Amino acid sequence: MERTNLQQRELGEQYRQLTTPTACKNFVKDFATRYTQLSRLPYFDLVNQVVIDPMHNLFLGLVKTHFYNIWVQGKVLRPNHELTAFHDMLANFTLPSACGKLPKDIGMPSGGSLTADQWLLLSTVYGPIVIPQLWSACLPSADSDHILQDRVAQIERLETEKARQAEKKLADRRALDAAKKQGKEAYALERARIAKEKESEAAERNDARLKAAATKQAEKARLAAEKKAEKARLSAEKKAAKHRKKATNDAMEVLPSDTPPEPLPSAAPEVPHMTDVGDDGEEELKFGLHPDDPANFLKLSGALRILMQHTLLDADIDSADTLIRQYVTELLKLYGSNVIKPNHHYATHIATFARNFGPLHDFWTFLFERLNKVLKSFKTNNHGDGELETTFFSEFH
Repeated sequence: MERTNLQQRELGEQYRQLTTPTACKNFVKDFATRYTQLSRLPYFDLVNQVVIDPMHNLFLGLVKTHFYNIWVQGKVLRPNHELTAFHDMLANFTLPSACGKLPKDIGMPSGGSLTADQWLLLSTVYGPIVIPQLWSACLPSADSDHILQDRVAQIERLETEKARQAEKKLADRRALDAAKKQGKEAYALERARIAKEKESEAAERNDARLKAAATKQAEKARLAAEKKAEKARLSAEKKAAKHRKKATNDAMEVLPSDTPPEPLPSAAPEVPHMTDVGDDGEEELKFGLHPDDPANFLKLSGALRILMQHTLLDADIDSADTLIRQYVTELLKLYGSNVIKPNHHYATHIATFARNFGPLHDFWTFLFERLNKVLKSFKTNNHGDGELETTFFSEFH
């Protein structure tokens, strides 16, 4: 339920009355509110006149999180596999020069950090065309359905563990409140018990991580040894076949012409193709493409293309809001709650801002960011103490 201006002012006033940093921290955690000097203006609406910048929220927020934090850092698009194919597709993508270009090695350290304009291009121009093609080319076959099942099971385990930790944290907090009412000694004992439990859980998690790392290293060594042994066997068989062929040819030279030659030995049996194992020794287990990813990303792209129109109707805003909410809900199912950021929640308010203030280009901060870039391009010659600012003010006032 959305707060009203009056409720927001009351919460801000409660925050202002707090006297300790701990109390302020707990208040913000519970109500997500602080006091603001703007509340002293009687005409200022703390709900409807506070705007989230669409440029930072949508392009530097949602789009960047989806492509870089989830797909690139999450190894869904791997540097020497899907990401390379993505770069090849971008290289063959032709646009008018006025539309701008993306870095050739986007997603790699050498590609640098993208600007908001480039994230806009990726989400509304390049992405809707290239992403479905990339998934069609790189998505595993039906024989790899178990990979997707493992991914769903892993997300469920993570969500279950996260819910368990949240419940335990709440129970510990209630236990501390109850112990505090019984006196300092009971409170100290309860804190010691909770600290001991946390220490024990941390030790168990550390042991589990060490065991998993040891198992992974052993599997990597086993696969490497098998690959090395297979390579040595093929090399030995090749040398043996070459030696037998040479011996047969030598024998044929000394046989009488009417003696039929002995049949050549059959070729070495064909060795089945071995999957190339990546640096982590678990190439297939790291394969993170999901068949629903492109449709999910296209919902975000569709919402952005609608909101970027210079003329918006109420029906357009409703459609964009529906697409954003569907996108966030599906993203939660595809990757779990760990990928959800505050920007995903803020994006659900964009429709309200569009109704109050018009199309996004009327109030986003692209213009201010471009002016900042212009200002940063000036040479300061090490002038400080406000000299440069005074010069700009005198020139443009």
